[in-house]
Amino acid sequence: MKGRTSIFMSAYARLFACCIAALPLHTAFTQEVSTLEDLITLLEQKSTEVVSWSSDISMEMKVGGVDMSYTGTTYNKGESSLTSITVSVRGQRIAVKTVIGPDQVQWNESMAGGKRQISMLDMNKVAEAANVDAEMLKAKMGSGPGSPININLTGKELLDDFSLTYDLKYVGKETLGDEAVYTVQGIIFGDIKGNAGRRGPLSSAGITANKIRMSIGAEDGFLRSMEMIDGRGKSILTLTYTNVVLNPDLDDRMFVYVAPPGSTITDMTPLTLERVKKDRFIEEANTP
Repeated sequence: MKGRTSIFMSAYARLFACCIAALPLHTAFTQEVSTLEDLITLLEQKSTEVVSWSSDISMEMKVGGVDMSYTGTTYNKGESSLTSITVSVRGQRIAVKTVIGPDQVQWNESMAGGKRQISMLDMNKVAEAANVDAEMLKAKMGSGPGSPININLTGKELLDDFSLTYDLKYVGKETLGDEAVYTVQGIIFGDIKGNAGRRGPLSSAGITANKIRMSIGAEDGFLRSMEMIDGRGKSILTLTYTNVVLNPDLDDRMFVYVAPPGSTITDMTPLTLERVKKDRFIEEANTP
């Protein structure tokens, strides 16, 4: 179960990275939206930059007979973030804390059964090796169990990212709870455009999310929910953001991680660099 759980957590990291990163802007929207292009244009328009934000987060996964749940809170300031979650799987509870400081070094600390594991990842080195847009890359990479990453992507960038894997369509303006949302859904491409590294957010767990559906707040452009559906039409993942607070007063010291004395720290940078290089080689070989 340990290996299986690790795979699921890694898949979660990749997905959650994109989703958390979709919450950076606040704009009072008044323009009418009738197409995906309209929505993307609207999301580009902003009246106020959000320098900090926080949100409660929750996710449910139902894959391969294994139910997993995640609950916690994320705090973000600029490109720095602190996210604390509790993962529940088969009666086991794992506390995970992920910190990304201004230096863009990601720290992951997990506690389960009284045992602490700590890993770190230098996102700058990974971005340089990938030779792609650093912000987008950092938002995708995951290291350690259940490590959510925040890089302050715009709503447009989120849609741009998922459009490489899914054929996205604008559904319309709907109501989620007591608020209006813009709903977008997509079906996974049969041919992922020759990009072997883009098999969907849950691909590292051997899972294909054939369909995706997301709701974006009509008032402020923040992601409110996301659902992923398998080929049989069953929901395999739901993700929600609640109690979003814009521009809270966050102390910079929140985003400085100090490992307890005597801790063993695993550097995930070399392994991640090898993975990135392999993905680039496969992608380039498959590109006409």
